[in-house]
Amino acid sequence: YPFDFAGAQADLDKAVALSPGDASVLHRSAVLLAVLGKLPEAIAREEQALALDPLSAEICMRLGFFLVANQQLAQARPFYEKALAVAPNSIRARGHLAELDLLENQPEQALAAFRQTGDEGFNLTGQAKAQFSLGHVDVSQRILEQMIASKAPSPFGIAGVYAWRGEKDKAFEWAERAYRERDISLSWLKIDLDF
Repeated sequence: YPFDFAGAQADLDKAVALSPGDASVLHRSAVLLAVLGKLPEAIAREEQALALDPLSAEICMRLGFFLVANQQLAQARPFYEKALAVAPNSIRARGHLAELDLLENQPEQALAAFRQTGDEGFNLTGQAKAQFSLGHVDVSQRILEQMIASKAPSPFGIAGVYAWRGEKDKAFEWAERAYRERDISLSWLKIDLDF
């Protein structure tokens, strides 16, 4: 979170060396590998963590997320579904599954799913993108304006909507704002499919 990726890498490498059979350590290491853009390594590490803790909703959800980022959409869905089976109230698993629907060109299904996430940030961000994909540019714009006014999603979430809509200048303007505000969501930039 302090954006000290080299320090985090050194700490997690040491943690993995000391506890190679600890699912939590492997999971945290996988997250950092993904943040650094090392998706094949992140996926392999997360698979190791899941083998050690097969009922972890968090590990299932993150493995699905990494597979999506690596363009392995079909392989991701079972992991999101398993995460929801283990933790039916997981907002992130539900939101990421809706995002997967959107990426698989099912914007109507994604829109309905985003409305059920239970999180305003996921809800509004997803709806703005899904409405745009459905050709409802004016509705997407109204939702985006609502997002900006309410400050519900992070600046990086707003940047993602602009990127999804192909508005590159606005996307980078909001990504720059996310950087200035130290928005932790920005750490996912290297693997964010909106960008």
